[in-house]
Amino acid sequence: MRLHSVLVVCAAISANWAQFANADDPKTAPSIAEMMKKELAPKLVTIQAEKIKLHDALRQLAKQTGIEVEDRRKPENVNDPEIKLDLKKVTFWQALDQIARETDLRVNLYQRGGVIALTEGPNTNLPISYDGLFRTVVRRVTAIHDLETDQHFCLITLEIAWEPRFHPLFLESKPLNLDVRDDNQEAIRPEEDSGGKIPVQGKVATTVEVRLPAPVRRSVSLGKLKGSLLLTGPTKMIDFEFDTLAKEKAAKDPKLTKDGVTVKLRKLDLAADHWTIEVGLEYPEDGPKFESFQSWVVNNKCLLKAGDGDELFESNGGYSIDSLGSSKAVLSYHFVDGTLRKTVDGKPVTRRFVRGKPENWKLVYRTPGPMAEVPVTFDFKDVPLP
Repeated sequence: MRLHSVLVVCAAISANWAQFANADDPKTAPSIAEMMKKELAPKLVTIQAEKIKLHDALRQLAKQTGIEVEDRRKPENVNDPEIKLDLKKVTFWQALDQIARETDLRVNLYQRGGVIALTEGPNTNLPISYDGLFRTVVRRVTAIHDLETDQHFCLITLEIAWEPRFHPLFLESKPLNLDVRDDNQEAIRPEEDSGGKIPVQGKVATTVEVRLPAPVRRSVSLGKLKGSLLLTGPTKMIDFEFDTLAKEKAAKDPKLTKDGVTVKLRKLDLAADHWTIEVGLEYPEDGPKFESFQSWVVNNKCLLKAGDGDELFESNGGYSIDSLGSSKAVLSYHFVDGTLRKTVDGKPVTRRFVRGKPENWKLVYRTPGPMAEVPVTFDFKDVPLP
């Protein structure tokens, strides 16, 4: 297991975040770095058994990592084979790939609902590189001859996946520090590419293409393909819980701060036919910078929580982004009486929602924690060429 990505990002941001931990005590900065290291560290798996059924192995995987993997084979193909596993302190992705190999199934990252699933095989021996909570796969190598320009080049499709508890917002499309060599270890210099940030919110995987000049014809493989991809996002989502709506409306400038992130209740409009809650967000200015068209609040949720219960109701009247900057934002959320679709135990259900009295509700606001740029390294050898 490698914690390269974790250590790099911690070192890069710990100094910048010292002011948000305790302005009078810079010694608290290491504690923030430790927090980041803990949040980004992969969950490790140990399953050692001469015989274990597939579904028992998936249950053990979920128990040790908190990540559910579904068996989504066709009903007529579903069985529960026994396999041998010798996994000791490996990452989630290493464990899942080994289970898939032993059962001759495929790991599928593009199923409905965004779940990770095993589907019909056969299992394919693809080039795979692991880096902590990340998994990078060479999905495709395409040789292209552009007849108009008479150029020969190849496109390498890389798929990067992450543990679902990580919620990245963007992926830099241009890999960094690329080192590519043919099977004689002759360097292949990548073509210049301006790159840009690709939205990846709501996913567990995405793909990016690397364009290279075509290797010489005698080459049958890439002897080396090494570099890194840069993901931008929070290490975790943070819940801010405010007191009852009635009290917060009466309060002056109600706000809460956690880990350097501040959530303000700028306005509460508790009308008879609707409620509108205007929320202001402030993030550390030393974090990653976003363009005006790059929304970093798409995963945010405004929720109502009954004072005597744990059930959360998401805004059902829509929301609007009133202003959006690189480190600040203002959003408005609307609640009306009616029905809400919720997910309970993995299944969609419909709940009747009646606002009633403001004093009966607490407000929970869920927003990303401090943002970080997380480098994900990949290192492949002997990648077959077409």
